[in-house]
Amino acid sequence: MAGTIIRILSVGVVILAFVWLVRSIFAYKKGKAKKSEIVAVAIFVSATIFWLIVTWHVDF
Repeated sequence: MAGTIIRILSVGVVILAFVWLVRSIFAYKKGKAKKSEIVAVAIFVSATIFWLIVTWHVDF
């Protein structure tokens, strides 16, 4: 049961990270964000995807 909750939360975090990445890209195109912010968000997205893969294959 706990594993299912962790997996659902992990998927939610990955979805939020992608939304954050898309918003950062649009903000960069409008000139409201720096390129370093997009790089930081991209690193966060890759880390959350890695976390999703780990939590999906580990039994809690």
